[in-house]
Amino acid sequence: MKAMPTAEEWCELAMATAGPEATSPDSSRWDAMAPTYAHKPRRSDYLTQLQEMLDARLRPGESVFDMGCGPGVMALPLARAGHDVVAVDFSDGMLAQLEASVAAEGLEEKVRAFKRAWQDDWADLPVADVALSSRSMTTRDFADAVEKLESKARRLVVVTTSAGEAPWFDLSLHRALGRDVDVVSFSAPFVMLLNYLVQSGRFPAVSYITYNRRPSSSDADELASFMRE
Repeated sequence: MKAMPTAEEWCELAMATAGPEATSPDSSRWDAMAPTYAHKPRRSDYLTQLQEMLDARLRPGESVFDMGCGPGVMALPLARAGHDVVAVDFSDGMLAQLEASVAAEGLEEKVRAFKRAWQDDWADLPVADVALSSRSMTTRDFADAVEKLESKARRLVVVTTSAGEAPWFDLSLHRALGRDVDVVSFSAPFVMLLNYLVQSGRFPAVSYITYNRRPSSSDADELASFMRE
């Protein structure tokens, strides 16, 4: 019987199939998207379902390390609910949007923002009770990413990643254009990460969030931006 790939081999496979952003992060695209990114909740109820999952796992008053926080789509609701948040992102544009919202809502004492990428040194970043990566694990160096998240979590690590059709990729649109789309490939990062975790001796609890894309806006330009992002 052929042996199962080791944790190291799963990590090597992930790195071999990674795009350039996984090793050489470029924040310019995210900086440009920052002004409209906070409106993403209107497209689906992903964040609502994620919030419900976190509510079931977080203890009252626990702090959260939010890696890839963006403009605060999770950091702000968590802060409003009474959790101290360490909000981390590598995009100046995203952090500027976050800090503006924090100031507008008077949440300065609940949210601390830091600029950092997955590939950077996290040694000086604060530790929290729970570490969260919501669809933000752009790196495919799973060994390094998981170790970093665990180093910033006293009790629990929560990671979400695409396990099928990616929310930022409209499969029906591509099919309407006659393009050949490999749906299975969308689940590759999830499959590799899950196998890495299991083969490295970690056995995560796995839950799924399912939803339909529902872009909604009275502004034609905003609807067009949804397709561009």
